[in-house]
Amino acid sequence: MHKTISMIDKIAQLSHTRGDATALESVKRNCKISYSEIYETIVSYGAFLRDEYGVNAGSKVIIACDSDPVDMIIAILSIGFCGGTAIPLKSGSTKDDALRIKRIALESSAKLIITDQNCIESYRQHISDIKIENADRYRTKNIKKYDVASVSKEASDYPFIILYTSGTTTTPKAVEIYDNALMNLFMAYNDADNRTEQSVVLCCMPLYHVMGLMMSALSGLYVGANVVCMSVSEFYTDTLAWFINVARYKVSHTCISNYMVSMLTSSIESLNESYDTKKLSLSSMKSMVLAGERVNPITIDAFIKVAKPYGFDDKALNISYGLTESASTFTHTNADKILNRINTLDAGEVFSVGKIFSGYKMIIIDENEDIINDELMLGEFCINGPSIIDCYCNIDSDNDMDKSFINIDGEKYFRTGDIGFFNIVDEDKEFYISNRNKDVLIIHGENYSPAVIEELTEQISPYAVKAAAFSTQSEDSEAAILLLEEQYELNDYNRNEVANLIFDAVISQIGIKIHEIVFSSYGSFVYSDTGKLKRYVMKNLYSDGAWEGEAFHHDFSSNDFDSINTKYRSQEELQNDLQKFIGKYLYRSDDIIEDDLIKLGINSLKLQMLFGFIKKKTGVDLPLSTIVECPNIKALSIRVYKHLKANSKPIHVKKSNNNFSSLNELSMLQKAYIAGRNEEIEWGGTACKLYIERDIKGLDIEKFAEAIKNLTINQDALRTIITDEGKPVIKDSVDIPISVYRPSEQDREKVIFEIRAEMENAILPLSEPLFRVALTELDPNTDEWRIHLHLDMIAFDATSVFIFWSQLMKAYNMLPLQNSTGKAIRPYMPDSISYDSDKIYWLNKDIPKAPELPWNSKSEKKSPRSFTRRMMSFQTTEWKKIEKISQGIGISPTAMFLTLFSHILAGFGAGRNFTLSITSAGRENESSNVIGDFTDIILFEVNLRDENMADAARRIQNDLLQDLSHRAYSSFDLMKEHAARGDDNELYPVVFTSMLGLDDYADGESPFDVNFYSRSSTPQVLLDHQLIPTSDGVMLCWDSVDDAFEGNILDMMFASYRELVYRALTNEFWDDILREIRTEKDIQIQVAANDTSLDIPKSYLTDGYRRTIRKCSENIAVIHKDKSYSYAELGKRVGEFKSLLKDKGIVKSDLVMIQMEKSFDLIASIIAIVDMGAIYIPMPHDQPEIRQENIYEKAGARLMLSDGICYISSNIPTIYSYEADAYEPDASEVNVDPESLAYIIYTSGSTGTPKGVAIRHDAAMNTILAVNEYVSLGAMDRVIGISSVSFDLSVYDIFGAISVGAAIVLPTEEERIDPNCMLRLCREYGVTFWNSVPALMSVFLDYCDAVGAKTDKLKIKNIILSGDWIPMDLYKRLKHIMPSARLTSMGGATEASIWSNYFTVSVIKPEWQSIPYGYPLPNQLFHVLDDLGRLCPCGVAGRLHIGGRGLAQEYYNEPDLTDKAFFVHHDSGERLYDTGDYGKYDESGMLIFLGRRDTQIKINGYRIEIGEIQSAFNKVGYPKNVVVVSDEGQRGKKLIAFIKNDTDVQEEELKKSVGNILPGYFIPDKIICIREFPYTSNSKLDRKALLNIYKNIGESNYESEEITELSDDDLRIMSLIQEETKVTNLKPDDSLRGLGLSSLELIRLANKLESEMGYRASINELIRYQRVNEILEYYRNTDIKNEKLDIHKEDAEKQAKEMISRQIKMVKIAKEKGVKVNENLDSISQFQDYYIGLAEKVRDEVKPTDDELLKFFNANKSKYSIPTTADAKLVFISVKSAKEDDDLAKEKAEKLLSELTPENFTEKGKSLSNNQDIIYQDLGTFGTKAMVKEFEEALKDVPSNTVVNKVIKTKFGYHVAYVKKNDNNQQWEVEHILIVPYPSEKTMTEKLEKLNKIKADIEAGTLTLNDKIDEDAIQSFDAKGITPDGIIPNFIYDPEIAKAVFGTELNKVGVINPNKATIVVFQKTKEVKAEDANFNKSKEQVKSDYINNKVAEYMSKLF
Repeated sequence: MHKTISMIDKIAQLSHTRGDATALESVKRNCKISYSEIYETIVSYGAFLRDEYGVNAGSKVIIACDSDPVDMIIAILSIGFCGGTAIPLKSGSTKDDALRIKRIALESSAKLIITDQNCIESYRQHISDIKIENADRYRTKNIKKYDVASVSKEASDYPFIILYTSGTTTTPKAVEIYDNALMNLFMAYNDADNRTEQSVVLCCMPLYHVMGLMMSALSGLYVGANVVCMSVSEFYTDTLAWFINVARYKVSHTCISNYMVSMLTSSIESLNESYDTKKLSLSSMKSMVLAGERVNPITIDAFIKVAKPYGFDDKALNISYGLTESASTFTHTNADKILNRINTLDAGEVFSVGKIFSGYKMIIIDENEDIINDELMLGEFCINGPSIIDCYCNIDSDNDMDKSFINIDGEKYFRTGDIGFFNIVDEDKEFYISNRNKDVLIIHGENYSPAVIEELTEQISPYAVKAAAFSTQSEDSEAAILLLEEQYELNDYNRNEVANLIFDAVISQIGIKIHEIVFSSYGSFVYSDTGKLKRYVMKNLYSDGAWEGEAFHHDFSSNDFDSINTKYRSQEELQNDLQKFIGKYLYRSDDIIEDDLIKLGINSLKLQMLFGFIKKKTGVDLPLSTIVECPNIKALSIRVYKHLKANSKPIHVKKSNNNFSSLNELSMLQKAYIAGRNEEIEWGGTACKLYIERDIKGLDIEKFAEAIKNLTINQDALRTIITDEGKPVIKDSVDIPISVYRPSEQDREKVIFEIRAEMENAILPLSEPLFRVALTELDPNTDEWRIHLHLDMIAFDATSVFIFWSQLMKAYNMLPLQNSTGKAIRPYMPDSISYDSDKIYWLNKDIPKAPELPWNSKSEKKSPRSFTRRMMSFQTTEWKKIEKISQGIGISPTAMFLTLFSHILAGFGAGRNFTLSITSAGRENESSNVIGDFTDIILFEVNLRDENMADAARRIQNDLLQDLSHRAYSSFDLMKEHAARGDDNELYPVVFTSMLGLDDYADGESPFDVNFYSRSSTPQVLLDHQLIPTSDGVMLCWDSVDDAFEGNILDMMFASYRELVYRALTNEFWDDILREIRTEKDIQIQVAANDTSLDIPKSYLTDGYRRTIRKCSENIAVIHKDKSYSYAELGKRVGEFKSLLKDKGIVKSDLVMIQMEKSFDLIASIIAIVDMGAIYIPMPHDQPEIRQENIYEKAGARLMLSDGICYISSNIPTIYSYEADAYEPDASEVNVDPESLAYIIYTSGSTGTPKGVAIRHDAAMNTILAVNEYVSLGAMDRVIGISSVSFDLSVYDIFGAISVGAAIVLPTEEERIDPNCMLRLCREYGVTFWNSVPALMSVFLDYCDAVGAKTDKLKIKNIILSGDWIPMDLYKRLKHIMPSARLTSMGGATEASIWSNYFTVSVIKPEWQSIPYGYPLPNQLFHVLDDLGRLCPCGVAGRLHIGGRGLAQEYYNEPDLTDKAFFVHHDSGERLYDTGDYGKYDESGMLIFLGRRDTQIKINGYRIEIGEIQSAFNKVGYPKNVVVVSDEGQRGKKLIAFIKNDTDVQEEELKKSVGNILPGYFIPDKIICIREFPYTSNSKLDRKALLNIYKNIGESNYESEEITELSDDDLRIMSLIQEETKVTNLKPDDSLRGLGLSSLELIRLANKLESEMGYRASINELIRYQRVNEILEYYRNTDIKNEKLDIHKEDAEKQAKEMISRQIKMVKIAKEKGVKVNENLDSISQFQDYYIGLAEKVRDEVKPTDDELLKFFNANKSKYSIPTTADAKLVFISVKSAKEDDDLAKEKAEKLLSELTPENFTEKGKSLSNNQDIIYQDLGTFGTKAMVKEFEEALKDVPSNTVVNKVIKTKFGYHVAYVKKNDNNQQWEVEHILIVPYPSEKTMTEKLEKLNKIKADIEAGTLTLNDKIDEDAIQSFDAKGITPDGIIPNFIYDPEIAKAVFGTELNKVGVINPNKATIVVFQKTKEVKAEDANFNKSKEQVKSDYINNKVAEYMSKLF
């Protein structure tokens, strides 16, 4: 686009021509900026924005900074300097403001937001993906100053500015304004307004408005004038300041709206006589342009009248007309024309807006869109000209565009929506605006859509109405009028209800005040022939007084209405009333007008009462937070009076003709209480109740009963019952529910306990009074009685409890009771004034979820619950200290404890952001002595930040008060609204209740006492924090459902809370950020867990390799493709690669990429690179070329080393492994620094590009050496190298092995995913060590099990699994296949050098959800941090962070990513890595892994970022339309991609395209096309809905024509595939990949096929198959079948012949060596004897030298070190159950029997089974006498498919049996559930007490520890070699036993209770300290091992 001189160029010119002249002046900051300075500033700031944020040509930047207009102007010009586009917007710091900004930012693709300091925090909280910049940054010293002469402006063809106009639709319209349009317009406008360089222009309009930005600021700068900037807030706060600034700065020109003029007039009129009017000179004003809305003649006349005395010349008044769509005005009146008015019949008195500028055309059209050529004829203005837009840049709809533009005679005109006419003056047309047309209302200069107002009206009205909105002229501005057409006749009450709803809603949601609402009868509205509403016609009828209807407005005078506004004549009068009210409730009669409100003791309850008083007396609805901001009564009265004065018209509420009885409805909360009594409600089954006990001496019980009676008569609530229909009814009289007990002294405690148990847990019948009283006599001599109170909270709120107690005591003492006026049962009646605005307030809040605490997922949620109380108390003196501290920081004690409680919740898993239920006393307008439930529930959002505790408490208090100010719309309304939107039915079970101040209702007397028992319970509440005033202080209680939480987590939480509260009793505490919430015990546990210091010398990766080459060169190093390579051969090949690399210029620290298939050369080349000090970057062998190039460029690698097989990009310099053949080996050794980089592994990146994890030598070696020691890896070991070299497990496989001289068994790429091949390699080459992801081991075990593989010869002794979850059943399967192998779970991150933690799996505990993470490895540590960066207590989930020696150096060449992931912890000073995973420490200090919560997932050990996959789809043509989710179903983890596309895609082709960019493991398993993405009601992508789509496709979308002509084999194969894919309707032409089968699932399928069919295709063949049919064809091929089966037969025969041959050979050798056997034995026995004899002969022949033994010792050194162990005597006692335990088990079995059916038996059995006291088993098929007699007898004659109708008693316990099949009482197929009579807790306690008593006798030697110590002892066991980590050799039991032994002193006796029925008594008999291996000490054992090893080698060669 061609441009004239730009705005920036103009400023550059002026910096030379007007350099020192003032360009901008800030009224707020009282500073000036010259033209040279402004240019220097925008150059420097622009360069900063370009360098720091990438702002350049085309960049869009939002500027939302209203504080100082100068800041916004500088920002706009700086962005223009960069060639970017500025988007000025109104700022604001609320959440709604932030979300408004965010919507526009996302729509416009803005890359930056510049805003005021006070908005930054809010924006960063709600706008996470766009950077935020401080608007005043350019004023700081941090901005580099540039030489303006050397900096050029960025060329740009993009818009200079985008302005948003409200338009006539709900969507703001975006108007693009270009430089050329502006410059032409500015010249015309400045010329018309007579502006010059000497002009002083006052800018007081908002700069996001065309009038402020274009007509004032930029046009003034363009002409070289002095622009004085006064913010809008300054104008509205102190309008008189406008006059002062005009005089002060000698303003000559300004632009202003009609409404602002009316405010100026009012400000002058309100001046008192003493004001110094000399400050107000207007004589300098030459032009005051009115624009933006219709000019009212009354307003102009009034202003001229008051302004003339101050020197204002009325000829300075001018009128301009323009639009946002025209970038500015395009007409201008002459100064002497302002008084030329036309008074027309249709339009009234109107002004001329002048003549249009040159180059513009304006026409007027009628309703038929014909041009009007006659004078004084009304029509719509249409404009054409150089600055008029062609379209809205954000509106795509042609329909919307058609409404805005019209083509006349081939030219395009913009339809302004304004109605007017023209008049011929001096042969030229002058235009007059009379009104707006039907499309837009202009109120105070802002556009509003009538359609929006109408739509809102029709939505919120509870009755059917149609709406029409328009504006008319009022005294000082246009007024909004709303006509309503009743669709059926309404009464006066209905109309008043609707009117009030609309008044509030339009003010709240749209921001304007409806002046009048008129109700009309059905058929009143006027429509066009096409059905369009003719608002203009209706407006004329209304203006003429011809519209009929009933009007409602804000100034009713009808006697049918009562004003709620008491008229105060002065602020002092209001002040006195406020002092009286506050003094009454504080018992103060002195002058407290200027006393601090908080320090006076105004708590949250009294604040609510004060809020109600102000609202009732004045009608002013101030937020509670605003009241708190007022320091004293005087300030508060000023604030309220100012509101009164500003809105002197009272709001009226129409009297209701309906008599709303208090009896017709319960509140929503009361209904919820009733519903919660139902046991089927989640967490229900209880009443909301309070139980209290108090002791009183000298009680006259008859007098007490009479007092109860009188109180019941006085209080309606005590006589209220609830009908079956849920209606409250007040009875005239009721039976007094009081019981009296006189127990004997010996029974007293028992009776009290029984009364307490009964009353506390009772659910009172609704048909009876909702309270109970009981009296228990404690001492008949002193008449001391205990009062038991049960109060059901349907009839009571917290306040009522205090009223009840106070009035009960008054009645007892014969004092008169107050008249209880008020409603006993409050109906749900929303305040019609506040309800709708409060509804908007709440619906605009994004309510977060309840706190995510450590809930007990196994807890049954629907049975009755018992509540536990935890309590701490404060005496009056302590509480006074708390009040003093809270007052000192300006908060109430309630806010203080709410803050502390919130931090504890946050620290125990809730995070920063969660919702609490807060109870509030809704009594501000209720009588103070009425008993009833007036409770409100506030859903309070807690949002914690990194701030000191005082600031946090003040903010929380402010937020709470804001919420309390909007209670008219209840939390139940809100939850109902969310439910209607389809949101989850969210519970908010954590409650905060403050009763502080409620004792005022009881004259300071509290029914609560810390010394007496009390409890509360509420349905669906799991934790209720209560602050309760007592008779001598305050008690703090937690009432909780402990079953709902994990373990003893609540005890831990309360302990932390108690410590935190006491820490908070100092002023210093509140000055700091809260960093620690753990108890001292938690701290010690975690410190001990991370005490991993071990002296591992610093070394480099090939340090051990070099030693191995020197000492063990003949050892086997690598086995690959059945060929063995010695270390000597490996060293030679490494040397050849080093020579090659050196020849190609590779030196120390160079980066070399490697991409090869698995091979000997791959291992050798990696070692070569590392050994010469270079850095290797391993790549998957199938890495796509695009990703190769990406990594090559990011890393700055020198070259790629490949094998000639893999495809390598031609853009990367590459050498090939075979080139090394031509080189002589380089045997030199480079000195490698352990601190230097060793390798860089590229992992997934969330931005779509991979990131390189750079690992140092020492970091990796710390892990490798620690693990080598742990698994005792030695030279005799063989490590199978399964993992890809691009996966860091391979680092250990390679360098762990070569460090000790072990051999690497390296499978090919094909072999490593084929379990058949892996089994062969493990067998043939004696693999001893396996390291992989769990999935590969799982597949391997599946295969071994499926084909019945013989695994007894496997030598695998150590298995490490990591990189993903280990299935819980894997250990059991492993022990079945390889019983002697040790399984270790390891975890960590690539960023922490392979692994960081370990756990030896020796048992699977039933309560485990997953295999524990275990413990940190040596020199590494784990911290679990919460969202605030604090260390989490034990048992609490948080983000896992790794620290220590293994941390990566960085993400290579990615400083921003590095800084984000690696950081120094603010407290510990440790460098940590944020893994993104979640986990926790348990109470033993063990780490528990919980998984990820972000978009990064792990599949088969590979870490995958969803963003990288989406980026790949973008590159192949699907930008922004792809969502990738993961699903973990029965078939394992899946990646599913959803594409928003109107047509289906070719899935296989698309996968292929994506596969050219991404590695194979990144490619989604399934690609699904959908038309639209599903969203939740919160506008968030609904991932659950997407997964349901995928699952539904999996279940049903593969339906097609019926499958025909399939053989039995075909059907068998199809069945197996269906089983694996879970697709029910499989057909032969289905795509295998289309079914979502991953590679691992194909392996599993192959195993099943081999098991079923006897043979299978290779894995590679299966992977190549596209469709199911190809598998069927494979098995249909008879040649393949015969070949495979023949091979199987031939293999078997061959193996048999070979075995016989070897046996004959072995016997021959044995005979030659003199072995003799008994010839009479059978051949097999003879063979065995020959074998044994030969082995003995060979043993005798082995004569090792000392050198040979020493070499063997060094190779197996770890074996001869002595570890720390202990010996102990263990006695196991199986505690027998007592008779009552037996009866209980029988009862449980009988109850279970009654619930079981054949259909639910299996599922119920599995769900109940815990393998202890409830055991489910499928017994399979068995015959007679297979089971105990009692069991078999019960099964006889029971039909098949029947549950035995009685419980079966055997010696094992009580059985419930299900006979699946009965074959004539000869065979049965049976499942059973066994209930074992476990001993009760009492029985176990008694046994433990008995055993603890004999400990001393055993230790003294007077009693021997054996199985005779107790009649229930079942086993005595001498345990040898117990290890500290819980292992007892040759004994599988709970590791806690071993740990208990280690924790006991030598010869001491311990008792441990490992499970429900077992006790172990032990005595530690020996301690062995760890010792390093010593050859001399171990020589005989070394010799024995050496000989055994040689014998084994000899014998193995024979076989």
